[in-house]
Amino acid sequence: MSRVAHFPVPAGIPVYALDFLEEELVVYGGGGGVGRTGVTNALKVLRILKDDRKTEALHETKLSKDEDAPGCLAVERQSHQILAGINCPAEHVKAGRNEPVRIFDFSVTASTASEKDKVQAQITLSKAAAAKGLDIRDPESYIRAIALSPTGTHLSVGTSDGQHALLRYPSLESAWSDTSAKPESVQEIFDTDFSEDSAQVLVCAQRSIKVWATEAGKEGDEKGVGGGKTSSGAHAGRLVQTIQNPGLGGHSAALAAGNTSPQSAACTFRAAKFGRGDPVNGGTRHRLFTVVNSGSGGSGSKGKGKADRRSFVTSWDADSWDLVETRKISDKPVTVFDVSSDGTKLAYGSSDLSVGVLDARTLRPLVRILDAHGFPSTALKFSPSGRTLISASADNTLRVIDVPKDLKPDNGIGELFGSIIVAILLVLVAIWMHNRFDLL
Repeated sequence: MSRVAHFPVPAGIPVYALDFLEEELVVYGGGGGVGRTGVTNALKVLRILKDDRKTEALHETKLSKDEDAPGCLAVERQSHQILAGINCPAEHVKAGRNEPVRIFDFSVTASTASEKDKVQAQITLSKAAAAKGLDIRDPESYIRAIALSPTGTHLSVGTSDGQHALLRYPSLESAWSDTSAKPESVQEIFDTDFSEDSAQVLVCAQRSIKVWATEAGKEGDEKGVGGGKTSSGAHAGRLVQTIQNPGLGGHSAALAAGNTSPQSAACTFRAAKFGRGDPVNGGTRHRLFTVVNSGSGGSGSKGKGKADRRSFVTSWDADSWDLVETRKISDKPVTVFDVSSDGTKLAYGSSDLSVGVLDARTLRPLVRILDAHGFPSTALKFSPSGRTLISASADNTLRVIDVPKDLKPDNGIGELFGSIIVAILLVLVAIWMHNRFDLL
């Protein structure tokens, strides 16, 4: 694997979400949540100066201590807006007056000739709104995943209590919501993402990944589940494909790894992203990538009865929905995942405190940084160019990672040479010891 430049950055708060305003400007959100005095809830903006291995603090917007800390972020760069999931105070949530979708306007002022290299950033709250199609009444539930469509016309939101809605942007009016889930089958939603052409949106829950058509189903449309109108007259989504949990009978990372034990049923999805970019240039727009964490209590490779907490990434053909390839990426669960804008690289953060980068076409490792944080990564994002990767953690730190364009996947030759050298040394030692004893 390649060595790359990287350095830690003090964040000042526990960080749970981040995104890029521009190539060198990152916004992150976090804090202590409701009522924890001394730990501010905030959105902060940093300028990244990779060549100098440092950052410059540009702005901080402090948020109410009576509300949740931001749990997820998405940036719409053309309209200069930041969308965040933030619950209202608990009494508002319980009363059905929650407005968990916040829109912040941001502005960036470049330097003048007399103020070389000076950059200013400003964030102001523009709108707080209820996410129509969602009904969050438990203060412990919150928007866990948020994504803007590449066309900038839709916003997908998923909650920790299994609700999902597609909203029109910027009006935040409901496009449709998933009405197919039964109460007993509700699953926590971990991730959501749009295809590069915005025609499809995926929702990644613990035991299944659903891919929906962005445009609502029409009456009489028999394709998928949930197409047509609901009993209330609102349009529901048209289900395109469902990928079942690997350990529950679907094509499985656990099975691909040779694990056919009953304990594989404890596997769960953690993340899912559509590929990006033209395949002619190494892109992966016809791929879907999923991350699976194997369950605890299984029979691991190091001995029967030991916990199996490995994680895998799987590449799917997004046209035929065939499984293309699966690769183990960590011996511990993955917590965060992202795809570069050109679709050539994947990034992940693991609960073993490492951060890694993979080649998207082969799933081979490119970079692995050990002990990137003191706690597992809580957020991870490539810059618009894909040349910078930033991870964040609840340990009050960010890590800035340089991602050279010419990174090459590990082809195993280095390991082969290393093994050959070790073997030669062992033979030489054996010959030396044999000759020494002969002389004695």
